Amino acid sequence: MIVYLFQLLFLWSTPHSVKQIPEDLQRGKRLMEQRCIKCHELKTVSHYSPERWEKILPKMSRKAKLSAQESSTLGSYIQWELERASRQK
Repeated sequence: MIVYLFQLLFLWSTPHSVKQIPEDLQRGKRLMEQRCIKCHELKTVSHYSPERWEKILPKMSRKAKLSAQESSTLGSYIQWELERASRQK
């Protein structure tokens, strides 16, 4: 139940819907929603710097048992989110 509440909080904190994300990156967003916040609360992607994500992603990909392709897909989504956030500043 608590994990479900964290998932809802993450979805509400995400600044846009899946429809606004390019189709090829939607899978990365779904991976984050389904695999990353399965174990813990996650803040918005832009909460962490690109340098921090370079350290987080490999470690968390292993813990979440993501395939190399899934990790790459998730990384592309994270990069897109970070670029989008930096343009909005």
